[in-house]
Amino acid sequence: MERLTYDFCAGDKHCWQVKGADNLECREVCRNQGENGCTDCPIAKAFDRLAAYEETGLEPEELAQAKKKGRLVVLPCSIGDPVFMGTGRYKITGYEEDVCDGFYIGRDGVLQVKAQNYNGNHGTYGVIGQTAELTREAAEAALEEMEAEHEQTD
Repeated sequence: MERLTYDFCAGDKHCWQVKGADNLECREVCRNQGENGCTDCPIAKAFDRLAAYEETGLEPEELAQAKKKGRLVVLPCSIGDPVFMGTGRYKITGYEEDVCDGFYIGRDGVLQVKAQNYNGNHGTYGVIGQTAELTREAAEAALEEMEAEHEQTD
């Protein structure tokens, strides 16, 4: 797939440009944005979206078919990123920081994150937002919510 865009910097401002086009309109718009340059430029935002699409390496038809057939998955994090895995045998009582080691899609179609060394059990999986979280803040908020729900049932 031939790229349609290239990364262009004017001064220290980042801006995507279209190959083979003069982009005078984009330059004029960015110039009118003052200090923000291409940051707030609607044309640059469109180019950013196009460039992100091109990074997939897929043709539009391939991407559309994958989405239509339910084969398009956006991963919640990258391998090596921190993850916070819920602790407790039958209900979550806390969260421990670990490292994402991979992903698994269960028979139910739910994407799970694999923790590297969770509780010493290599290969433990968790569902983001249920038994695993991506940030310490999200894990703390989930724990507070569970504790509040527990207090309401008592």
